[in-house]
Amino acid sequence: MALIAITDCWQPPLTRRGDPLGFLDLAHKLSEHIIPGLSNRTRDCRWLTLLGYSLLAARRAAPRELPDDRLAFYRWLHPLERLWVWQCAQLLGDAEQKERRLPGIRRARNARSLATYMQYSEDQVASYRFTGPYGSYRLLLRDPRLTDEGDGWAVTEPFEELCRDVLAVPVTPVCQLARIRPRAGTEPHSYWLRNDRLGLLGMESGAKALRDRHLLPVGRDLRLVRGLVPTPSARERAFYKSLLFGDDLAGRQRRATLKALAAGRTLSTSALRGASIPNTDRRLIQLLISFDEWSASLSECLHRAAIIANLCRPTVAELIGELEAVGIDFASLRKKSATFAQASSNTTKAGLGLCAVPAFVAASRLASSLQRAKTSVRLLEQLVQHHQAAGGGKRWLKLVVEGATRIVATLSIDPDSAAPAYGFRQMALARLAVQCGMPNTAALVKKPQARTIGDDDDEEEGDA
Repeated sequence: MALIAITDCWQPPLTRRGDPLGFLDLAHKLSEHIIPGLSNRTRDCRWLTLLGYSLLAARRAAPRELPDDRLAFYRWLHPLERLWVWQCAQLLGDAEQKERRLPGIRRARNARSLATYMQYSEDQVASYRFTGPYGSYRLLLRDPRLTDEGDGWAVTEPFEELCRDVLAVPVTPVCQLARIRPRAGTEPHSYWLRNDRLGLLGMESGAKALRDRHLLPVGRDLRLVRGLVPTPSARERAFYKSLLFGDDLAGRQRRATLKALAAGRTLSTSALRGASIPNTDRRLIQLLISFDEWSASLSECLHRAAIIANLCRPTVAELIGELEAVGIDFASLRKKSATFAQASSNTTKAGLGLCAVPAFVAASRLASSLQRAKTSVRLLEQLVQHHQAAGGGKRWLKLVVEGATRIVATLSIDPDSAAPAYGFRQMALARLAVQCGMPNTAALVKKPQARTIGDDDDEEEGDA
């Protein structure tokens, strides 16, 4: 069956509720130079194995003739993703679910029953393609060692053999799927619920869930989902170590970045200062570092402003005083804006290919504007105006004129929450490195990392 690759970059970058600056696409572009092929949510080797087996099962179960569109095949994979997530929601406690940050688990946890959870609209299917487990690993699944010619859906023989071996699933069940072809008009989720040959169901009974050897990602060992980092099998470890940290360009770039982070004993882009990453210009690394520091400071400023504005309707001048009282340094914001503006100018002059990225152009323009702001009041006004115009998803703040110019909260912010950051795939790289047995990496995953932009588990959100 001929299908268009479902991992095409055919859709414009999507915005996220937690992206107050709207620069997520630039963060992706910069991350690709140091940690290619991953996302902030590409965290567990075992989930890649699960997706490989699910792709194989969905391909064999789907009708041989499908409409020539990108969603047609995904509709057959989508119910399997939901069933895996449902299992984890039943098996993991609240603290473990928070640590795993599995996309879509919030809806599974809150659903009254499996039948309720498996009800969804076409719009939700289209969205889940980017926000569900497949969306978290779709960039990596474009590797030709995992899918034929990197099409993202046709599993290669070596990957298929790994999935079967690790999950201890015999050939028979999937062969049976090929014989139980759906009738015309059969909905994929109805088909999977009626023809469960993979042991995916039975979640109505918690006791059965803990006994059934097919309930994955637990597999044959409950400890695989109980720890901070699931323990892969020896074969998985060897396979994914070669895939992720091999001698190809992407593998060498990940190794070089990992080495710098391990040497600095921190998941911070500042550890990359002076690092030599194959095929990556040092000016791009400097741009990444300055962008990280600048965007994190701006995000913190907006986050604090939203918390304060939820309590009152301050004028801009009043809010300045409140922000300075909680540690926001506007002189430092100007300095970081100037540093990023200079780094972006150097990148532009070097012709390093970012001038065609709208988020880069917008970030450079904002940095130049903020560094020229003559007063803190003007700087904050410009920052909030940018947030209103370009922020991702729901806005936190807006400017209103009520005699004086005031900043009004438009979204309730948890005062105990931390400001979101872009993350640049560093935690994902560290967790995968620990799973693959890379040296000197265990310390990198011990400290909890703040939630990163594009890392939430809301089904209504966009691509990560």
